[in-house]
Amino acid sequence: FITNPPMKYNLIIADDDADFGHKAKTAFYDALNGINRPKVILPTGNTPAPFYKDLRESGDCPSFTYIALDEYTGLMEDDKRLFKKWLAQEILDPLEIKVRWTFNSAANPACEIEKMRALFFKNGHADVAILGIGENGHVGFNEPGSPFNESVRHVRLTEETRKANMAYWGEQYGVMPTHALTLGIADLIESKKTILLARGAAKAEILQRALHGEITTDVPASYLQRQENVTIVADRAAAQLLPH
Repeated sequence: FITNPPMKYNLIIADDDADFGHKAKTAFYDALNGINRPKVILPTGNTPAPFYKDLRESGDCPSFTYIALDEYTGLMEDDKRLFKKWLAQEILDPLEIKVRWTFNSAANPACEIEKMRALFFKNGHADVAILGIGENGHVGFNEPGSPFNESVRHVRLTEETRKANMAYWGEQYGVMPTHALTLGIADLIESKKTILLARGAAKAEILQRALHGEITTDVPASYLQRQENVTIVADRAAAQLLPH
């Protein structure tokens, strides 16, 4: 009977939102240190909001290339629901990040997949992947059951994800898209360093399962147990079940 050795990761626990933002920023700066022209994956959502606020207010963030983690498909390029629009407003424009590897929602998904794969082939994968974790263990739009060996792909969104996103964007946007492009776990595995962000008690159980449970596609984030250079930034509620 073979068990997985305990995962090695750097756990940083925050006391409140302001502390979370500051500690996530410090972890990010540490990860960027010594990397020339770093390539960075950034997430959307409520979890990274304090981190982005601290970055905006710091005024000293090093420049980097932004790599899109995921994006809806089937929307026009001026649609306010696009993740790249949200990230541009929240962090990319304030930091004056010019180089952005993004998906064109209105284009042929197969072409967009090949475009991103070509960028990876020519330039290499991310130096730093900053990720959130869903309550079912998803990362990006890699829902439970997503193979660990798949790269950029076009996925159909689950009803649960669409409902969650509806709550996030608000009723005024109407029906949420049914499909999206996402970096696959195989792409995330190639990242040299990973920073996983988690806030709130609702993330406590899945965070413990992802980091200390079985490595399984049922919990996509469990791939992190085989990664090196992983930092977890969590508030006390999210970290309550982790050994520390």
